Amino acid sequence: MSSARKFRVLMLHNAYQVRGGEEESAESEVRVLRDAGHHVTYLTAHNDSLRTRRAAASAAVAAVWNPMWHRKVAQHLAEERFDVLHVQNMFPQISPSVYYAARKAKVPVLQAVRNYRFACPSATMLREGAPCSDCVGRVIKTPGMRHACYRQSRLASATVAAVSGAHKVMGTWRSCVDRYVAISTYVADVLQQDGFPAHKISVKPCFAYQEHFATEELPRDDQLALFVGRLSPEKGVPQLLEAWSRLNLPNAKLHIIGEGTLPRTGGPSVEFLGRLSSVEVQKAMAQAAFVVMPGTWAEPFGRVAVEAFSQSTPVIASDVGGVASTVLHDVTGQQVPRNDPTTLAHAMRRYLLDPSLAQAHGRTARQHYVDRYSPAANLSMIESIYEEITVPTP
Repeated sequence: MSSARKFRVLMLHNAYQVRGGEEESAESEVRVLRDAGHHVTYLTAHNDSLRTRRAAASAAVAAVWNPMWHRKVAQHLAEERFDVLHVQNMFPQISPSVYYAARKAKVPVLQAVRNYRFACPSATMLREGAPCSDCVGRVIKTPGMRHACYRQSRLASATVAAVSGAHKVMGTWRSCVDRYVAISTYVADVLQQDGFPAHKISVKPCFAYQEHFATEELPRDDQLALFVGRLSPEKGVPQLLEAWSRLNLPNAKLHIIGEGTLPRTGGPSVEFLGRLSSVEVQKAMAQAAFVVMPGTWAEPFGRVAVEAFSQSTPVIASDVGGVASTVLHDVTGQQVPRNDPTTLAHAMRRYLLDPSLAQAHGRTARQHYVDRYSPAANLSMIESIYEEITVPTP
């Protein structure tokens, strides 16, 4: 049930050059709030404007403090009453300058945290294909600068490190943000390890608008495994193909949805479907016995898992990062050690040889989606956080 109080929200988002999950998450929050009767003004910057070297250099300076965005937000807050400034991604163009405009206007600030940017220059906590936490807890992210972790450039990495270090010294992170909203307990833990105040951190997962396809409409194939994601090493595709080669189950099939740089090899039981529309992906999930997420990096959140849950499909996932707190072992799926094809093969074999187990986990996964990852559940979480950081106007 939506909150009786209707909030007036100024929401900001810096969109990436390549559209991804953060854009979908930000737009989904705008949609769910507006559908519930809340007033949302949505302002965006877009990194398409940074394609030239000169523009990128200007943005690097503005990443620490962007006076244009400071003025824009200050003007909006002066001309219209808002209850909260909700910042999605602010890097690199919007900058923390907007926090100061909100503080002057006495409007509380909520900052969404969907990656590791505050603690890691690359925002991935991944270096040379392996998890890396060398910069976590450091005021100045010197390892990230030394290894050129952001765009393989020491200069660009130094710019990102300057944003983090300068605002730590200024006290921005402690005094100008009322609530950090992490998408998983893992991301929240990284924030705390990096020195962010624990009492200002909440956990609210992403959610998905998903149509639920009934099995009568799309019959489930209990011998079909599905992977959805980029064909890149950190997504664990090589480990998945290695594990699959060990199964030796004549009727088992593996479908792989996604594009990337890895070669499309795997034998006759493996079919690469390329990039599909979101509806086609949902239908593929509804028909599969299970979805596999064998990533080798600490992914902040398991959006693919949530989409699978919405279709009553369990997930086999690596036990690292935010995915580990999304997929509950032997409840909504199975967890396996990362980079372990033997254990991954065993987990897939369990579901392929015992379809009733996969179906039972899938039913629990569907209820987990409804309770925690549906639009209605997420709306309630957003409203509760708004209530906590705002004071009702008399």
